[in-house]
Amino acid sequence: MNIVVFDAASWNPDGLRWTELEALGRVRALGTPAKDEIGRVAGDAEAAFVWRTVLNREAIRAMPRLRYIGLLDPDGSARVNLEAAAKRGIVVCRVSLPLADSLAEHVVAVLLELARGTGLHMAAVHRREWTRAARPCWWKFPMRRLAGLTIGLLGDSPAREAIARRARAFEMRTWVTSCGVGPLGPVPEGAEAVETARTLRESDVVVVLAAATPETQGWLNRERLAAMKPGSWLVHVGGAGVVDETALADVLQHGPAPAAAALDRLLLEPPPPDHPLLRLRNCRITPHLAWAAVETRAAFIAAAAASLRAWLDGRAVDVVTPSPPAVAAGTVTDRA
Repeated sequence: MNIVVFDAASWNPDGLRWTELEALGRVRALGTPAKDEIGRVAGDAEAAFVWRTVLNREAIRAMPRLRYIGLLDPDGSARVNLEAAAKRGIVVCRVSLPLADSLAEHVVAVLLELARGTGLHMAAVHRREWTRAARPCWWKFPMRRLAGLTIGLLGDSPAREAIARRARAFEMRTWVTSCGVGPLGPVPEGAEAVETARTLRESDVVVVLAAATPETQGWLNRERLAAMKPGSWLVHVGGAGVVDETALADVLQHGPAPAAAALDRLLLEPPPPDHPLLRLRNCRITPHLAWAAVETRAAFIAAAAASLRAWLDGRAVDVVTPSPPAVAAGTVTDRA
């Protein structure tokens, strides 16, 4: 079986082994080709995994043997023409990705940096700032403890329970709320469901977890940002565009809230050099790496293999386009 993994250069640049997928067929790890290049680089593919590559009608037509597509992007940015896939009898499955623990650990790391500035102070010491200060103990800003702070988790996400569990270990009070799109979902143990307005108004930390959908684009706008508690922190690990970045740059400069922000998602990645958030000292931006622990990416490969194996066995899971009865997974037999 010929298996192609698009966008591998973006999410697996350090060459983690494809062992579990290689047990199912011949694996080729590709970059992100242009639409008109897909036939040349992947024309013989029978199964494909995509993250950012566009598989429109023409790209799907250029892969005549294709019968399975696995989506590796929980945000839905893997842009596949589902209608064209269904007409061809191609099954499109959303691969269940184990992101929760990696995202939760990133949120904790950001909170500790905002509260204590460990990385900031390490860099300052190596720039000789402590030496020039000539004091036995020295810090650049008033540090805070996490214990006793209220953290508001905005939007449903598999990471919500993992973050709440870690917040509880730091003796933080955890509130969960929605952004008015879809049900709130289960409330994690020890957390409390709180209305959105109160969460913004009273939380010391607001963590954006909501996925990017047409309904959530720009949801955290100027009005809602200004309603946040003065001195609070905003942490964004949700979908690109949920936070209005222009409005955030303005309120970070002019107040009243939030006092600081840390973002791991931007609408345009990487940002242009004149992006307004890049010049703000009270804004920390990480390059979309919250999910990218080695162990998490290795688990991606195992999850991709599990999804493909389930389809081969005739029990496809998380199907996002129907599999016509006339097309069965068993038609692909060369699994070695």
